[in-house]
Amino acid sequence: MLNVGVVGLGNMGRLHMMNCLHIDDVRVVAAADSSKRALNKARSVGVKNLYTDYHSLLNDFHGNMDAVIISLPNFLHFESIELALEAGLIEPRDDEYMVTERGREFLKGFRDYIEHEKEIRGQVEDANNKKMKLEKCALAVYD
Repeated sequence: MLNVGVVGLGNMGRLHMMNCLHIDDVRVVAAADSSKRALNKARSVGVKNLYTDYHSLLNDFHGNMDAVIISLPNFLHFESIELALEAGLIEPRDDEYMVTERGREFLKGFRDYIEHEKEIRGQVEDANNKKMKLEKCALAVYD
């Protein structure tokens, strides 16, 4: 089981958290956001360790996580990544930030899940386009 923390529960962070809940062998164990509403949403889907300050999550809870998703505004990336590095949740390599081995496994699974979702969305979009064409044909018949 891969234990993941999510820092930032805005639109993208919430999406990442919800996607993680659908990946086998991944458990979202902690989340941080300054919004009580966002933290209540995380609580409602089973996240038990909630923080109003991401510093606390990264400093105090890092020993219970294998990976962290940082989904903060751009101006906070450097500081949050630096804290995650210090916590041992990610490691620098070739001028890029790379996650730990378990984190790399998670990212591969996450990317596979996203590709599957894109494929399904494409199929749904194709079906919707065909439906719209049929509806236009039907309207043309009645005009």
